Amino acid sequence: MTKKQRTVLFVIISTLVSVLIMIGLLFLFLFLTFAFLDGEAAVIVSFISFIMAMFGGTIVNQKVMAWAIKKFRLEEKMEPLWGKKHP
Repeated sequence: MTKKQRTVLFVIISTLVSVLIMIGLLFLFLFLTFAFLDGEAAVIVSFISFIMAMFGGTIVNQKVMAWAIKKFRLEEKMEPLWGKKHP
């Protein structure tokens, strides 16, 4: 498996993990919203929960992927898909 193929595989896995994290956070936020609120307030807060889940999922995914790259030394096993490799 070439470095480019490993990079593509990493991007695909990272995307799937990001989506799963976002869905998990969304369900958590919605559960908390409907457990404590009802009516029109719950609808408004559920929209805010969706936005928070998107941003939270992105932030958590960035932290997890940075940790994985550092822990498993993936920088030397992958290369950029676009542009030049950093020295």
